Amino acid sequence: MLKLAGTALAVGVALVAAAAGLATQRWLARGAPPDSERLSQLHALGYIESSKLAPGEESLRGVTLEIPGRTQPGVNLLLVPGRSEAQIVDSSGRELHVWRGEPSRKGWHHAVLAPDGTLVVIRRDGVLLALDPRSSVVWSRPLGVHHDLALLPSDEIAVLRSVFIEVPYRGRRLPLVDDRVAVLSPDGELLREISLYRLFGGRIPVERLDQIAARPREHWLERGHSPRHEVDVFHTNSVEVLAGDVPGLGRRGDFLLSIRELDLLAVIDPAGERVRWTWGEGELESQHDASLTPGGNVIVFDNGIRRRFSRVLEIDPVGRRIVWEHRGDPPKSFYTRRMGGCQVLANGNLLVTSGQQGHVFEITSAGERVWELWTPDVDEKRRQRATLYRMERYPPDVTASLLARANP
Repeated sequence: MLKLAGTALAVGVALVAAAAGLATQRWLARGAPPDSERLSQLHALGYIESSKLAPGEESLRGVTLEIPGRTQPGVNLLLVPGRSEAQIVDSSGRELHVWRGEPSRKGWHHAVLAPDGTLVVIRRDGVLLALDPRSSVVWSRPLGVHHDLALLPSDEIAVLRSVFIEVPYRGRRLPLVDDRVAVLSPDGELLREISLYRLFGGRIPVERLDQIAARPREHWLERGHSPRHEVDVFHTNSVEVLAGDVPGLGRRGDFLLSIRELDLLAVIDPAGERVRWTWGEGELESQHDASLTPGGNVIVFDNGIRRRFSRVLEIDPVGRRIVWEHRGDPPKSFYTRRMGGCQVLANGNLLVTSGQQGHVFEITSAGERVWELWTPDVDEKRRQRATLYRMERYPPDVTASLLARANP
């Protein structure tokens, strides 16, 4: 099953933090969740728009490596960092098609291409919208969405969203961000949702809850204080729908999730709202983008936030063991603290997004690089390059249908 996917410099972080703190102040004052725009400010914090150039990377822009016959044919969906824009580019980096939306705060975060050519976009202000190939808005929903979405066999949409809650803890009520897996109709209407706090609240480290509880309630009311890092206790960053039964993992229609703050991968049954499988505690470190291989293993981008180097892992879910991994040589040459993605391609290669470096590369199972792309938005004076949340490859024939719909 096709999984629906997710040049400005980093500016105004302090202003965003202040706005986020004010949003929380207003929420606690009136006893209701903040609107999706304010909530999205919390999720935007930490996803920087640019990163420092490493020595020797100044001239690396666009496609810098392509070995014909070794790469997986296809086209790439690329979001322009900080803008309301997405491109389809070919293997040489040539633009084939572009969507442009109305300007929005911090632009688009992630976008995926539906089989009918509709682009479904997660904006950084928490709005989910669908655009046709001519960039006309089909529908728009302010739901507080973030990070990722996936298409169900019924053409419904599973998407991650966040809701502020207060939970009892040792005689007081703590403010937390509860991630939800929301199921939407094909036109974006909210049908139902599953609370991850209900399923995984017991896994939140006591030390983290104690840290929140140790601060007086007034702390969360302070103007200019952002609670994101303290109360964003799940920070779920990917969702994939199982296309069929996978023995030892889950059943068709189940959701595979990456829950970053718990260092946890999980499969949940959305109908019964129960957990079928988990893995990662003690092994993963702030991971991203979990998905299935054709053989039923799990692939994940493990950021390595404590070890200070990243890797891509393939996990046998039944044996609960790592059966393959890719890391840099030396290991610290491949490291992105935030963001990151990995996509298994039809020829067995792997497409890896090293997000903070604005770098995408395709490797074989032996770890050989056969294709590379760097975001071309570089500020040489400030020695910064635009980051890239995630890039995905689609079959080459999607371009023909897109152009046909865009130019009837």
